[in-house]
Amino acid sequence: MDEKILNLFNNKFSFEEHENRLDLGFRNILKEIRDFTNNLGDNVKEEIRPHRIVYSKGIVFRIFLDIEPAYDKIIITIKKGREKKERYVIQKLTENIEFIKKEINDAYINIQ
Repeated sequence: MDEKILNLFNNKFSFEEHENRLDLGFRNILKEIRDFTNNLGDNVKEEIRPHRIVYSKGIVFRIFLDIEPAYDKIIITIKKGREKKERYVIQKLTENIEFIKKEINDAYINIQ
């Protein structure tokens, strides 16, 4: 069986594959958000999917962050509750992501 197809079934995607899809400047932003999110707590789980990176809290897999890397932008969906989602698109390398980090932190704290 083709190795790429086998990887699809085994869900073996890497962060680096997503990183390589991005323009060089956006790679740094993605890494910064990843490092920030993974340092929120020991119960943060990262799941690399074919088209996005998902972060959840705990073993129950309560998703609070969804990141979809594209070549010239990063689409971020922050889930603050069952019905409340906020979407941000980082399209400029000069954007201040501190606001987004605060929103990610709030979602992590409040996700049920």
